[in-house]
Amino acid sequence: MVFGKQVCVNSIRSLIVAGLFLLGVSTVVHAEDKLQVKLINMQAEALSEENGDEVYISVTKYSNQGHPEEFRIPSAPKNWFFKRLSEAKNVTLWEGTVATGEEIKLLISIAEQDFPPWDVDDLIGTLQLDLKRVKGRLVEAWSIPAMDGQPSIEDKGAVSSKGRRYVLHGDNSRYEIELMVLGH
Repeated sequence: MVFGKQVCVNSIRSLIVAGLFLLGVSTVVHAEDKLQVKLINMQAEALSEENGDEVYISVTKYSNQGHPEEFRIPSAPKNWFFKRLSEAKNVTLWEGTVATGEEIKLLISIAEQDFPPWDVDDLIGTLQLDLKRVKGRLVEAWSIPAMDGQPSIEDKGAVSSKGRRYVLHGDNSRYEIELMVLGH
């Protein structure tokens, strides 16, 4: 009977150690939860094209721990025709994690699609979102990058503690957008 008790005690100890290990792993996973950058809303107040704009978003991710990546939303050759911008709500622009020690820069460009070779796409505006972890906490910083050809952009301030509202004036247009980071 003593042998049976010892086996039972050893099994319980093993379960406790395994449980503590799993709790430790889940804490690490929690510290690097999946994030989403969302386009909450986009509306055109003035168009750049006489016959209407066809809009898309290009997101370029730069990380100090990997190669640059580029995403287009919606995927080429699709776009949002200005009369259907109401469909551009709650759209995920980027999804991923920020590892400890990683710094991510997302360049979010809104463009009006044209059809080469007669015309190239027109930039409506580019925004920058920097993401990094400091002592386990996610730090985000929205900005308007200084770059050649950057149209006028107004920062209308915080939508909430996790997002921003901007007005972009590229190519004689006026687009108001709201962006937000979710998952932290």
